[in-house]
Amino acid sequence: LLDVRQEACASLHLAWGSFDWVNIYACAIYDGSVANVNLAGHSTFIGKDTSPCVVNGSSHKIYGMQEVATVKFSQIDDGTIDILLADLEGNEWFTLKELRSSPFIIQLETHSLNARMPEKNYINPHIDRNDYSLHALTDSDSIFVSKSFEEFLKGKGINSKL
Repeated sequence: LLDVRQEACASLHLAWGSFDWVNIYACAIYDGSVANVNLAGHSTFIGKDTSPCVVNGSSHKIYGMQEVATVKFSQIDDGTIDILLADLEGNEWFTLKELRSSPFIIQLETHSLNARMPEKNYINPHIDRNDYSLHALTDSDSIFVSKSFEEFLKGKGINSKL
């Protein structure tokens, strides 16, 4: 679990901190540089022009900005992630391209991947190259399942297809 906001991380620690299999990081996922993070309602995001919070006409107003050191996802991914749920306000690509693990399931917030966000063009080819298939598509998310996990489920008599 990660969030750039310290107060959010404190809440995450209260809810999940007692589980030894849960890690909580106070950071922003990006390219490892220092970046300005915009604060808007429950959203935090890098870049005003391509943020889903702004581009998709959200009613959230930017109320502040904070300079933070960002990390590459590979710095916190130790290769043991089984399920990846990513709601990164347009920075999903920066997670996928640095992913060390081979999760069974990847869920990405993709409603935000619009034409003004160039990284959207990398996500589906990356998913295809790494042997995942689209399992479900909702108004906000895309859920991808590894083909090896689908075969495992099929062997157990479980139909994982839509």
